[in-house]
Amino acid sequence: MPLSPTIHKSSRREFLGSSLALSMMPFALRLPSPMQSVDLRIGACSLEISPGRWIPTTSYLSHPPGSVINLDPHLPTQVTISNSTVEPEFAHWHGLCLPTTLDGTSEEQSRSIPAGSKIDYILPPQDAGLFFLHSHGMAMHDLSRGPYSGQFVPVAAGTHTFKGLSWDREFLLITHEWLPAFINKGANDRSLEEMHHLRIDPDDEAGEDIPDGGWEIVYQAATINGRVLGAGEPLHVKKGERILLRIINASATEPLQLSLPGHRFLVLTLDGYPVPTRSVVEVLSLGVGERVEALILMDSPGIWILGSPDDGARSLGMGIVVEYADRIGSPVWSVPETNTPWSYANFAEHRESIPPPQQTRGFRLERRPPGADGFDRWAMVSDSQSTVLLQAGERTRITLINTTDEPHPMHLHRMPFDLVRIAGAPCTGIRKDTVVIPPFQQAELDVTPVAPSECGPALFHCHNQMHMDCGLSTLLKIV
Repeated sequence: MPLSPTIHKSSRREFLGSSLALSMMPFALRLPSPMQSVDLRIGACSLEISPGRWIPTTSYLSHPPGSVINLDPHLPTQVTISNSTVEPEFAHWHGLCLPTTLDGTSEEQSRSIPAGSKIDYILPPQDAGLFFLHSHGMAMHDLSRGPYSGQFVPVAAGTHTFKGLSWDREFLLITHEWLPAFINKGANDRSLEEMHHLRIDPDDEAGEDIPDGGWEIVYQAATINGRVLGAGEPLHVKKGERILLRIINASATEPLQLSLPGHRFLVLTLDGYPVPTRSVVEVLSLGVGERVEALILMDSPGIWILGSPDDGARSLGMGIVVEYADRIGSPVWSVPETNTPWSYANFAEHRESIPPPQQTRGFRLERRPPGADGFDRWAMVSDSQSTVLLQAGERTRITLINTTDEPHPMHLHRMPFDLVRIAGAPCTGIRKDTVVIPPFQQAELDVTPVAPSECGPALFHCHNQMHMDCGLSTLLKIV
């Protein structure tokens, strides 16, 4: 494709084919203006989540918690990422569509950011939506790396417009948990280091078996926009305003629920895509990696806590104060009046039939016996004995069967999918890139890959980092 000043008017797909080649060109030969730029610097830092309470971590120093990367979805973006740490890193543009060489993981043969070095490339134009950038480093047992760290930042590629709807202001909220530690369900007073030394000497009966309860992760703090509940600036509102909340769950492992006493949410988008049916809910529910945009009518003056209905999560800091103008006093929390289960089906089209797919694939999500280190093992088991292949341009229906007692937020890299059915309920018309599959339930989704040079191969994985590190992922190859 010729280089010209009008390249920004091309479609995302037209631009994708040339973006990789352009990323290898000297900067002076790259596209002329108009072009936006993003400079990301990975490095060690300390975050003050409340007065005098500091969290040592690694983050994008140029984009501290509470900030956002605003992109014009119609323009290409010059991206520079430098890494001042001692470990190589991967930066994943969660939900964006771009060549796999520029974004992803080592399994996808994506570009890493070497320790003490930097890379640069051109991000192609995108569809509008709410996304986020985060580390895709494999943490394994190092709870200071990857998604456990502070390497996450919201990416707002414009804002959707909705016929007949408007709002006065918008707030972007991103949640995260901090200071993770391992506990054993069968012996929770033992540390990970102690657990690694629990072995049986074959020549000596001394010693102990590794507890078979399995390991979990607990946190000591939770934040919205980098601050625990009560420590950050309140959301200042006025009676009668319509407020758009744009919410991202950037946790490494934890689902998120949020409620605002005396108010209800009109859900407009899931994972950055408008829903077919806008529904009102009292409690928002987001799996790891999911995003929700919802409208609130501010019609209940007071000082309230927008927070988790879970007392434990809220005590860790999962909340933010919402303060009406001319109101004084302490923030108030109350339990949601209703406890209607969250369901994607509430936002779907009201139709059952959809065209049949051109091919089908299936996976079982399985928990395996713990390994020698005491950690559960997980697996995505294909119903095909051969390498899982998807045909570019053909609609493939993927069935995911959760055989475990835990929910799994399954995320597909660089390709949105259309929900068909989940837990037996039709979900037609809902487009996402992450879907939470409840325990002992199954989901069906349709995906139509573009050419391999544009998006494949694509990692399909559980966004619970502990599950992914222990095997709950697979690589979909596009032909």
